[in-house]
Amino acid sequence: MNLIVSANTSLDRILVVPGFQVNRVHRVQSEHAIAGGKALNVLRALRTWGDRQSAAVVAVGGLAGAVARKLLEQEGLDAACSVVEIQGATRQCDIVVDSQAMTSTVVNGLGPALSPEEVSALTKAVNHGLARQHFDYLVLTGSLPPNTPVGWYAGLIEAARARGTDAVLDAAGEVLYYGALARPWMVKVNRAEFWGLVEAWARGGDGAADQGERIDRVARALVERGTAWVIVTNGAEPTLVWGREGRWQVSVPPLAAAVNPIASGDAFLAGMLAGYQRFGRLEQALKWATAAAQSNAANLLPQVAETVELDRWAASVGITFHPVQRTGGDR
Repeated sequence: MNLIVSANTSLDRILVVPGFQVNRVHRVQSEHAIAGGKALNVLRALRTWGDRQSAAVVAVGGLAGAVARKLLEQEGLDAACSVVEIQGATRQCDIVVDSQAMTSTVVNGLGPALSPEEVSALTKAVNHGLARQHFDYLVLTGSLPPNTPVGWYAGLIEAARARGTDAVLDAAGEVLYYGALARPWMVKVNRAEFWGLVEAWARGGDGAADQGERIDRVARALVERGTAWVIVTNGAEPTLVWGREGRWQVSVPPLAAAVNPIASGDAFLAGMLAGYQRFGRLEQALKWATAAAQSNAANLLPQVAETVELDRWAASVGITFHPVQRTGGDR
């Protein structure tokens, strides 16, 4: 059971534009709208697999926010959402899918600036959710609206820990940096986001010239500080995972027809949560998460395969384990 925080909710438009090019006038072939943001993508995937206990704290405002709420209602997700009304308008994001070149171009809105009172209301809503019932995981995923303190996720991680709830972090930039310092149970990001953390982690230099070595050092440092799993996805390239016992490399099976990979990282995160709660083992959860990401990329809109089909996808995922090399004095 998960409590998912959607601080920077969006109204997403998916525009299918065959032969899309810059500096040209285009007419869309089809247009779709959904209530978006990483948190809602995670909730949506969990509901597909029958999860009716996970909940979300969702900040929305303005006309775009009203439309997003209506779309959540149409999907049947509204009952799982505790809404925090804000004064500013919910951001809008456009995803342009070129159905000929099979590419996706994303323009993300910044989001409304929050007042201190609105940040406080969001914090209270999350703490109220944690106090009202026990959640296995507090899921902190996505960007924060302007004026939200960069350490906001870090504070929620500590609050969740005090109540016996593990935190899962998927963020970028300074929000990721300060959140990672708060020792969440899991950090799951893509390679570009993690590289930003690596650079912030060793501003004075760490003596490692190789990018892969620097990534490895920071991931191991996070594990040593108390994070159980550090997961770095990299599109079609292998996913890397660090834990106390060593490092795992997860192969990503080739996808015959990737339609729209946007939100596949969110599907992966949802798959990790559901897979770990279902199997209780890291490797099986990683296979399920990888399969979830692949199934999402095969669809135009954020959508994952049902459980039975996902089990078949997961069977083709390969994992290689590299144990920690300990010195004689560490035995």
